[in-house]
Order: sequence, then C-alpha cells, then structure tokens
Amino acid sequence: MSGNDATDNAWQAVRAAATPEDQRRGIDAFLALQQGAGAPPLQVSVRELASGQKARIDQALWDHPQQYEVTLRYGDRQYPFVPQSRASLEPLFRE
Repeated sequence: MSGNDATDNAWQAVRAAATPEDQRRGIDAFLALQQGAGAPPLQVSVRELASGQKARIDQALWDHPQQYEVTLRYGDRQYPFVPQSRASLEPLFRE
C-alpha cells in the first residue's frame, strides 16, 4: 500500500466514524500517520456548514463543532470533515 493509499484509508475512517469517540481515534491515527511520513506542516481552515463562509477558529467552533466543516491541509492535499464533538478538534490545536 502506498503512502497516499494509507493516508486515504486513514482519512476515510475519520469521515465514516459512527461515534465521536471513533472519530477522535481516527483523527489521532491519521495525524500519527502524517507525522511518521514526514508530512509538511498541518494547516487548518474552518467553514460554516450553513453558509459555506469562512469561519474563525474561536469559541463558537468549540461550543458547536457539528455546525462547521474543518479542512486539514498537508501541502496540496486537503482533508475535510465535520467534527462530531470538540474531542475531534483537540488534537488539531495542540501546542
């Protein structure tokens, strides 16, 4: 399996997660795979689901994550998802 296939499979697990816990585990696994593969720095952008407008990464996102689409970018590859809970956001914003 190529690196892109493994990445795509890991991301599919995030998008197909049935529960917030499954989604969080999937995100953790996806990020670990990227780190192990020496991916470029992670960039995160957010859009409101209702309007499609760009949104800020602020308290509203943390309070109502299901109302947003979050896109992860590694170089030219993009990975959009709708967070099921704030737990899915936590690994994206570690310092």
